[in-house]
Amino acid sequence: MDELKIEELNSENYRYWCLRAQGLWKAIEPGLNEDITKWSCQDNENDHKTKTTERISRNLGVENDDSTLSKLKSKLLEEERRIRGSNEEKIQAETKAYAAKSSKFLKRKPQRGSDEKKPNRESKSHENLRCYRCLEFGHIGRHCKGNNKQNEADGQTKTAFQGMMRVDSETYVFK
Repeated sequence: MDELKIEELNSENYRYWCLRAQGLWKAIEPGLNEDITKWSCQDNENDHKTKTTERISRNLGVENDDSTLSKLKSKLLEEERRIRGSNEEKIQAETKAYAAKSSKFLKRKPQRGSDEKKPNRESKSHENLRCYRCLEFGHIGRHCKGNNKQNEADGQTKTAFQGMMRVDSETYVFK
């Protein structure tokens, strides 16, 4: 490799050469070039005048352990994550808005007020109802007169759902 002094190279070619040596020239936006070249190519004002291209290629190297290369990659990754994150947030917001508009599952049904009547309540009057116990019209099973039975042995009136039963003067409780 020819030993060319850095002062012989103009700044644009030198910057391009440094970034191309790292394989990152196409990945860099134009606004970042100046900061990146300061990291990767220049150490001290006095020292950089005497470095040859061989030493620069060895320093920029092509090695993976180079700290400048890792700084460069980390800065590019941060920028890429920031851009990707803002795009993902926009996409998530748009999908949530679309889902809220179009989804029938997310829409809440209005609850019935206390003053509203239940459907078909008007058509069912007491005259139309038929009891399932005695099969007579005008009442339902829980209001049936057959529920109140006379127990001839005790002489007491009991309801059907009292939960107590007397057999041979012993009391059994239903659980």
